[in-house]
Amino acid sequence: MAKPLPLFILLWMMISSGIGWTQTSSLGEPPPVKLEELRDRIKASQPEDRVEFQLALLKRNEVTNAEKLEVASELVDRFLSRNEPRILGLALLAKGNAQAQLGDMKSAMGTLLEAEKAGLLCEKVDPEVFFKARCNRALYMVASGEEAGTEIARLLQEVIDFAKPYGKKLSVAHPYYSLALLAENAGATTKAIEHLQTSFEEAVLADQAYVAASAGDTLVSFLCTEEKLDLADQWVARALPWVEKSPDPRTRYSFKIRTEDLRRARGDVVTAAKNLRALAENAPKNLDNQLIGLAYLSLGSAEYSLEHYSEAMAAAKEASARLQQYPRSLHLVNQLVLECKFAKREYEVVLDEIEKVLPKTEHFSFPRIKMLDLQSRVYHELGRNEEALQSLRLCGEAEKQRLKERAQEQMSFMSALFEDRDQDNRIKILNEQKLSLEAQAKLNEANAERHAIEALFAERTKSGVIGASIIGFILCFLLARTYFKVRSQRTITQLEKELNEKLSIRLEEQSKSLRTEVEIRRNLEMAIERQHRDEALGKLTGGVAHDFNNLLTVVLNSNELIRLKAKNLPSFVTELLDASTKSAQSGASIVSQLLAYSRQQPLDPKPILVSQWLKSNQTLLRHMLGESITLEVHDLSKEAAIRVDAVQLTATLMNLLSNAKDSLSKRGRVDLLIQRLTLDESNVGSWNEVKPGPFLLFEIRDNGQGMAAENLKRACEPFFTTKGTVSGAGLGLSTVVGFVKQSQGDFQLESKLGTGTTAKFILPICDWIDSLDKEKIHSERPSEAKRILLVDDQDDVRFVICARLTTMGHEVREADSAEGAIGCIENGMRLPDVVLSDVRMPGQMDGIGLRRWMEARYPKVRVILMSAFDEPLEASGGDFLRKPFCHQELETILKGPSSLLGV
Repeated sequence: MAKPLPLFILLWMMISSGIGWTQTSSLGEPPPVKLEELRDRIKASQPEDRVEFQLALLKRNEVTNAEKLEVASELVDRFLSRNEPRILGLALLAKGNAQAQLGDMKSAMGTLLEAEKAGLLCEKVDPEVFFKARCNRALYMVASGEEAGTEIARLLQEVIDFAKPYGKKLSVAHPYYSLALLAENAGATTKAIEHLQTSFEEAVLADQAYVAASAGDTLVSFLCTEEKLDLADQWVARALPWVEKSPDPRTRYSFKIRTEDLRRARGDVVTAAKNLRALAENAPKNLDNQLIGLAYLSLGSAEYSLEHYSEAMAAAKEASARLQQYPRSLHLVNQLVLECKFAKREYEVVLDEIEKVLPKTEHFSFPRIKMLDLQSRVYHELGRNEEALQSLRLCGEAEKQRLKERAQEQMSFMSALFEDRDQDNRIKILNEQKLSLEAQAKLNEANAERHAIEALFAERTKSGVIGASIIGFILCFLLARTYFKVRSQRTITQLEKELNEKLSIRLEEQSKSLRTEVEIRRNLEMAIERQHRDEALGKLTGGVAHDFNNLLTVVLNSNELIRLKAKNLPSFVTELLDASTKSAQSGASIVSQLLAYSRQQPLDPKPILVSQWLKSNQTLLRHMLGESITLEVHDLSKEAAIRVDAVQLTATLMNLLSNAKDSLSKRGRVDLLIQRLTLDESNVGSWNEVKPGPFLLFEIRDNGQGMAAENLKRACEPFFTTKGTVSGAGLGLSTVVGFVKQSQGDFQLESKLGTGTTAKFILPICDWIDSLDKEKIHSERPSEAKRILLVDDQDDVRFVICARLTTMGHEVREADSAEGAIGCIENGMRLPDVVLSDVRMPGQMDGIGLRRWMEARYPKVRVILMSAFDEPLEASGGDFLRKPFCHQELETILKGPSSLLGV
């Protein structure tokens, strides 16, 4: 999905378009005369009579900025020393806008600051002077990029509070829109959405089509980013009429892109891709390259979702040509291209390009995180696990730094709003500034009168009566000046004292809020770091399991072949074979535990009746605890069934009972409670990883010594144990958690020193289906000799499986890849009855692809897939044999199709 336009570009579009806080809405209605006639009137009139004509000229859009600056400067020079703040404020406002349009942002902001002071003096006559001057100054501060976002947010919030008492006379749509962009840039997306909604409503009330369209367009983009699709649909309908009324074609084009991005997020990717292609290829000629480039970027993302990688890369190429001046957008384009090449398995090419692009992302945290994540995935696919882990570690550090920076920005932004949230205080401060400026204006007026009196005194020095009057007037003036000065000084001192006290209280409250926020951010960083560590360990576990299970397959089948082929073996050889077989089986169990922790264990879930399962395993569970510990079982399942791997469920209960036994002394009691539990929105509580519905609750409670709080936090981490290196490996609880969550359930652990421990987990209830008939059919099927094509890339595995099949009486042909198997069939080999193929093999085609090829051409040939990795049964779409396997499992799956095996 295309990202929103950068903050600087959006605001600069507002300035360059002449839309926003310009002089066009504050200088009165334009006279119904031509521009040349207006200029002639200015030249022919006297200085005092040409003011209104000059103000009318400043309003005209066809006048150049240089001419506006000249006229506005003349007005400022003439009225700077006069007591006419309205005309002075209008002139300063026009001068500041002209300076900004000519690129002199620093001078423009200084001029507008003077316009604000003049606007405070003419508030009752024309409050728009101060309002527009303050809004324009905040806007130009953003465009210049020299001021902090917190200072700009404070100015915007002040001007919003200033405008509220005037109602519709002063529209606050633009300030709220600018606040929203600042909030989103600081990471406060929720606050940004609130400000955009307010901006839209205010623009509609003031009939400002451009602002309403811009706010609606940006709001839809933010809602799509937050995945609030239903709300985004509502705002598309509300904003569409205003987008169509907007005078700016860029806003209309951008809104069309947002609409298609929303359609793609809704799942209608085909239609979105079609519309985006038409939008990009038929863009108006006068449209800027950036918007067209963003349209091509959205098109590329849609084609990638449809797995049309060539079309996606072509769209990315077009986007790159138009976005050369926008580095952040270029990084998104590069990421799309690399993802397409990764999907096409061009791993070495992707690695080379990442090494070239990665240094350029040093100052762009989000693209850098994406690049490092893609690099780790490429290394993993190439089997370079150590380098994959290193990339993941760098990715985690970058994500941690990004979150830290975003949190700091968000806290600074929210702090700025917090400091200025008291509306009454802000208005009071503005009023105090106005009073101070009024006092200064009165002093200036008194000075002007004094100069006039002194001139009159010089002319009438011969008249003693007049001279005495003048002296008396001067004395009164001096007394009045002294009185006003002392009164102003006392007022200012009192106000400073009150403000300092209020600021101290606010700073203390803010410090408490910031400390709380910092603690929340610290906990979030720790959670993210733990998640990345677990994901990396899970990926490493899966890779180790693949190679280890292949080795165990060779060991188990080699032992069975030795027993079968070699007769009258010495007893010590038989004992060695038994020990080797047991060790291999133990190794398979360890791999199973590791996969359960990483949630990659290939389970074999089937519906089981819990009461029957408990009846058959209750004796085993009691023996697990021993005679000195009492086990109380309370089965309240009421004939409920769950869909799980029964062997893993038994192992889970024994694991938890073993932990309970270790926490007890020589004697104690353990309670096992099984009961129904229905979760809905009102009582889901801390079971936050499951959806509402019917569940079965398993609760194991002991009255042992319990755990300390610091140990309880780490109890479910892999390899963490309190039993010492001899008694525990630290995989018990992590294996339990992996099995429960892999079975669509959730796990909780409660403990306190001296009061015992309670372990609880829930599993979803399912319908009960008896599978005894299917198993009976399978057990009665006879075995017969078959022609088998064996496909595996590992020579040792292929050799031992081939030997096993030959011993079973089957005719076997071998191939080391899917392409080799296809070549054997196409080169005249007699069509096999069964193809036994590994899933993961080098080359363009894997085992699943070979099955599809066989089904399309030879549907009667049965294909059985086998794997030492973590493919679940559903991934193969048919018969599946998991490594390591023994003679009995191989013979069972060769007897008949999956429909008879109950798979």
